Amino acid sequence: MLLGLARPSSGAAYLLGERVPGHTMTRVGCLVERPALYPWMSGLANLRALAPGSSTEAVESALRQVGLDNAGAQRVTTYSLGMRQRLGVAAGILNGHEVLVLDEPANGLDPAGMRDFRNLFRELASQGKAILISSHQLNEVERACDRFVILNRGSVVADGPVNALGGNERWVGVTVDISQRDFACAILRRTFEVRSEGDGPLTVKAESGQEVARILAAADIYPEWLGEQKSTLEQRFLSLTSDAGSDATDD
Repeated sequence: MLLGLARPSSGAAYLLGERVPGHTMTRVGCLVERPALYPWMSGLANLRALAPGSSTEAVESALRQVGLDNAGAQRVTTYSLGMRQRLGVAAGILNGHEVLVLDEPANGLDPAGMRDFRNLFRELASQGKAILISSHQLNEVERACDRFVILNRGSVVADGPVNALGGNERWVGVTVDISQRDFACAILRRTFEVRSEGDGPLTVKAESGQEVARILAAADIYPEWLGEQKSTLEQRFLSLTSDAGSDATDD
């Protein structure tokens, strides 16, 4: 809707103070999941086709910013999925767009590529650009973004600074011997709210680790590890959406 590709069923969308769609779109760059590219052309030629009139310096700078300066002359058909994502972002930042709308920009990237993108986004933000990321990779959203919005079935259920995810709640992570895990979970649930996911640490809603350790010790259970557990965006997302498979997205 912000890009003018879909119409809202009601209400209106505004971008840079102007109702969408409008002349504002010339100030917006975007990447919608997977970039539409000409596979038989080089990365350099694709950018020139996607942004006609751009100077050679601007195109080369965009390629350099996304780490494709050594692959610009190669045909896109030889690019990996991650390289195509990089080229799509290069098209988005070309011509100095003020706003970038990126849908799943980390799709196909390896850990090093994700790190490079996070650094690039921070650099662009420091230049005054606004970046909106839509993604289901919640760990990347949490690491790359300053603010988040959680949508569930078309409604906003949470928004705010990423560093305020946990609110005033305090959680303690606990690791116990695997043979005692179920027993420890049952003991702790008599007093606390407990989250248990797979074979990972138990996450206990408690004021302090000492309080948790005392309860376990009274049952002759001694944890292998115990420490403060930061609330994550994934935990917040799952707690706010009744069905993880619903029409929920995160920005």
